[in-house]
Amino acid sequence: MHLILAAWAGLLLALSSQASAQLARRDFGANDYFAVHLQPGVSAREIAERLGAHNEGPLGELPDHYTFSCPKETSDHVHTRLEELKERRRLLRRRSPQSRSVADRGDSLDTILWSDKQHLRRRHVKRIPPPPPSPPLPSAGPPLSLRRPPPPQPEPELDPAQQEAIQRLNKIAAQLEIEDPIFKEQWHLFNPIQPGHDLNVTGVWLEGITGNGTISAVIDDGLDMDSNDLKDNYFEAGSWDFNDHTAKPKPRLFDDKHGTRCAGEIAAVRNNVCGIGMAYDSRVAGIRILSAPISDEDEASAINYRMQDNQIYSCSWGPPDDGATMDAPGLLIKRAIVNGIQRGRGGLGSVFVFAAGNGAAAGDNCNFDGYTNSIYSITVGGIDRYGDHPYYSEACSAQLVVTYSSGHDDAIHTTDVGTAKCNTGHGGTSAAGPLVVGTIALALSVRPELTWRDLQYLCIHTAVPIHLDDGDWQDTALGAKFSHTYGYGKVDAYSFVQAAKSWELVKPQAWYNSPWISVQHDIPQGDQGLAASFDVTLDALAAANLDRLEHITLTMNVDHTRRGDLSVELRSPAGRISHLSVSREHDNEARGYEDWTFMSVVHWGEPGIGTWTVVVKDTIDNEHTGRFIDWRLSLWGECIDPSQQELIPLPEEYDDDHETATASVATTSIDPATVSTSLPGQPSDHIDHSGLLSSFPTFGASKRTQIWIYSAFGLIIAFCAGLAIYFFIRRRRRQTDARDGYEFEMVRSDDDDDTDKHHARSALTRDRGRGRARRGGELHKRRKVTANRPPPLRIPLRGRTAANNERPQLQAATAQNSGPAAPTAPKTRSSTAPPKTQSSSTGTTASIIPSSILPSQSSTPPATPPLSHPSTPQYDQIRRIEEKARNSIHSSNPAAAGADDQRKLRKHGGTRLNTELAQYFPNFHHMLSLEPQERQTLSPKTTLVLLDDTPNYAPPVERVDRFGARKPLHATTIIDLPLPPHPVAATAAHDPMADRVYDKIHRKYERHEKQLKNADRERAQHEKCQLERLLEELRGPDWLRTLGISGITETEKKRYEPKRQLFVREIQAMIDKFKWWKEEEKRRKLERQQELREEAGGTGTTKHSSATSQRTTPTQPPNSSQIDALAAQQLLDEAKSANRRKKTAVVDTPTPVTPASLQSPTATPSHAAYKPFTSFFEKRHLRDAAVSGRQRGRTVLAFGHPVPEIDHEYDFALPATILTEYAIKSSQRSRRRRRRDVDE
Repeated sequence: MHLILAAWAGLLLALSSQASAQLARRDFGANDYFAVHLQPGVSAREIAERLGAHNEGPLGELPDHYTFSCPKETSDHVHTRLEELKERRRLLRRRSPQSRSVADRGDSLDTILWSDKQHLRRRHVKRIPPPPPSPPLPSAGPPLSLRRPPPPQPEPELDPAQQEAIQRLNKIAAQLEIEDPIFKEQWHLFNPIQPGHDLNVTGVWLEGITGNGTISAVIDDGLDMDSNDLKDNYFEAGSWDFNDHTAKPKPRLFDDKHGTRCAGEIAAVRNNVCGIGMAYDSRVAGIRILSAPISDEDEASAINYRMQDNQIYSCSWGPPDDGATMDAPGLLIKRAIVNGIQRGRGGLGSVFVFAAGNGAAAGDNCNFDGYTNSIYSITVGGIDRYGDHPYYSEACSAQLVVTYSSGHDDAIHTTDVGTAKCNTGHGGTSAAGPLVVGTIALALSVRPELTWRDLQYLCIHTAVPIHLDDGDWQDTALGAKFSHTYGYGKVDAYSFVQAAKSWELVKPQAWYNSPWISVQHDIPQGDQGLAASFDVTLDALAAANLDRLEHITLTMNVDHTRRGDLSVELRSPAGRISHLSVSREHDNEARGYEDWTFMSVVHWGEPGIGTWTVVVKDTIDNEHTGRFIDWRLSLWGECIDPSQQELIPLPEEYDDDHETATASVATTSIDPATVSTSLPGQPSDHIDHSGLLSSFPTFGASKRTQIWIYSAFGLIIAFCAGLAIYFFIRRRRRQTDARDGYEFEMVRSDDDDDTDKHHARSALTRDRGRGRARRGGELHKRRKVTANRPPPLRIPLRGRTAANNERPQLQAATAQNSGPAAPTAPKTRSSTAPPKTQSSSTGTTASIIPSSILPSQSSTPPATPPLSHPSTPQYDQIRRIEEKARNSIHSSNPAAAGADDQRKLRKHGGTRLNTELAQYFPNFHHMLSLEPQERQTLSPKTTLVLLDDTPNYAPPVERVDRFGARKPLHATTIIDLPLPPHPVAATAAHDPMADRVYDKIHRKYERHEKQLKNADRERAQHEKCQLERLLEELRGPDWLRTLGISGITETEKKRYEPKRQLFVREIQAMIDKFKWWKEEEKRRKLERQQELREEAGGTGTTKHSSATSQRTTPTQPPNSSQIDALAAQQLLDEAKSANRRKKTAVVDTPTPVTPASLQSPTATPSHAAYKPFTSFFEKRHLRDAAVSGRQRGRTVLAFGHPVPEIDHEYDFALPATILTEYAIKSSQRSRRRRRRDVDE
């Protein structure tokens, strides 16, 4: 028994030591680290000693992977040996299996199957929605802080369906004992205002399914385990901080809030704090990786961290969504993902949920993200609370489902960093992914044996399609519909969980890889594309043990001088199309596609037998061209015989030992053409992906090594060229007078005489380089001041040769009279020399006062004659110089005599940085300046000059029509339409198209208009959130940074306090303006609902007259939000009336048709024609408010109804359970004690 306990203790100790080794902090400043993959059974310690490195231990959860380290002094030696082994391994892979096995037994270092040097880099960004395009700017007018706010408007009335939904929500909260304060604001859980637009999860809760027994891990920027809304569900054993390498992933940076908000969506506790999560009884762990640079080793370890306990990994991050980035995880991270799929959750597979991305406004596509287009990921997009597609959510063929997130009107309400802090502005696809994680957690609590592929099947089969009239939907082999914008539809939690209860587990995964298909053909520009085909046979799929398809991946190589011009489509044998990539405006990369893998879920359920066609297009006709090199098709799906199916091997670095084939190529615009073009000869056994020309020397190295060699040569040549350009420019600058760029010339004090031209020329030649090199010191150096003698006075004087003798010449040396002016040599007089004058060729002199005869403080200043005539305007600058010198002489502080001459490189008050306030205030620097503002006014003596910048503008030619009118008709032809001689019987018109056709078209355009308006509202909502954040920062302790000011002291900080208050007022005014806009939107919505209710109860004539009266009211402009809808309704009414048989078939007098634009305005029907009384208030809610008003002058409304006034006020009486005799006596004693204290 003791031996067994000792063995278990030793095993636990070994496991703990390995865990501590793999999670230990890496010192990248002193060491270099290498990830190494060894053959099974090989001693990692011995291999590390052979290399001269140290074995740090196992690398995460990857089998036979280790981390080696070595000091940076010996890193080059280890790196070189590993690269040589890697190249040797690659050469051996291309030999026969017999030679490979013989070679592998030669050296123990050949047991190193793969190695990679680790580097720190900041890899990913959080999926926070970017600013909407074209944000609205504040309108012109007075400052926002001085504008009068509009009167508050009543809240819109709720229709019966909404009122019933609110009652149902209250009933559910009472049944489940939910008392969280913002639960009723969490519309994504239950939406009473837009019924049906939520996750439909309350029915699952009522069945008692709340996520018990499931654990989710949020890989993000940390998790606040001290939050009262998360700490009861926090799973400490599955958490780790890979940035600071500590056990608690506590948010430490000011913006480490993203992970806590995502965790609150999943597992916020049901208590009296904030809201609740989708699976509020499940556990949640935090894994912190986004707050600092990490290595591939750290990320791989994070993805597999505690993968037997952590079941679902929420990943709301990825490469930048800028429309130009194309990035994928490294090989080590890919292996970690496959390892989690195969070995996580006891072999059922870890579940990875990734946010699709927020780059749709920048033209980005989630197929350019190697995380979201992985077959092992559930990629989730976003929709707003109305079910519309927001501006930020990316679309692609790899997107599986969508769910709710932020929009123009609202965002996700969840937990925030803090003890009891909530957040109401969480959004983007970052907020959509955790909601799907919570849905999967509910399903796993019912069926924990579901595999990772079963959950993907459930997403497809239970998704609800939305906006089926958008035109992007296509039918799939499963009977479901797919859209690149919405995937298979939105997630329905109730349907998901109910289907999981009876779901039949799928068979293991199988795959089929086609040979590399060589194309080697130029891509035509324009609408036509280059199509390449490959036939998949039944025998090939049977040999691969593949039954039905699930995922499709396509790896391709395309050379192109601008990657953003390319787009790729994949057409299946069944005719379904996957848009694998789209053209991107901001992608200017000149590399094309290099071994890039696209993924599609469009063809889920297809048999896969037949011709697969890939079409590469270059739709933009410009100077950029490209060439389609080769491609490879991979089919993934369910196997035929589970007993024969093996696990997929880990991804390899190279794929050199593959088969090759030649594709049939054709140019196509819509369908592939039948005429094939000429192709090159048969390819070799190994296709060259490097793109290097065969005429380049190979140096006996591999293609990848050649790339590094030529890249190094290119960098060396570029560095040498840059160095040569730098020295050339520096030499050219030295050849010119370096002092011409300065406003004044600094006079030196070490020259004896500057009247001698020979001395001037010798000084010019001697100090040509040295004087210029010291100019910065002359202008900016600090002067040393002695106790007994003031510093030398340096009077800056500079002039230019003049044609007459009246203009002074103040240069120290000039050229001869006949030649051009030579560059000025810097001159400074000695402190012991007597006063002299500076002469020029024109005979004009200027006095120079040396420092030796400067008077003391008590001496009388000598009268110095002015240098120029005081009435000459062009000499104002010289006069200011003279006054400056006199003030310096009279100054009581000799050290300050030359202080004003010292130029400053920075403005007073510190360095002005870039700040976000500048984009909201065009005159930001003027508002922040501490200098007094000059008031510029117009007087009667102000001269105004009007410039005509259109001298070549030709006026329009006037034409005289037949009636003698001189008006520009713009080539208009007048046609006379004579009336028919006899009345014409009107025949009943027949509409060949049904009403539903008009209805469908009008609904489509109405939805398009609505989406445009929603985009404007989203931009306004985003700007409001940004302004609230800036306002919070301005009120915080670090408000100087928000203003863009640094480098000032605490005493000077008080000087900027008024500026801070100014910006606080202006930003608050902007925020108030956004609130007024929202109240105005609510008021308009209330009016529209009231009109619709009135029209629903009246006749058609009443409806038409009411709408016409509403649009033509002279006191109020027409409502722009109703114009398009009214026009569409009018067209619909006309289309319907054309199908009806008219009662009267003969018209007495035909009336010519007049265009609508030329019709005169008709008289507006009287308001009293359809109203029971006449009122000064045209709107119904204004009349109700006037009737129910009180003498106080205002009306108090609650939910649109007036609140009655309280005639009498009563004190609040405590209940009897609290107001006991002891409490009364205690209160009386307290009052007596306070009275005594006051009297004393």
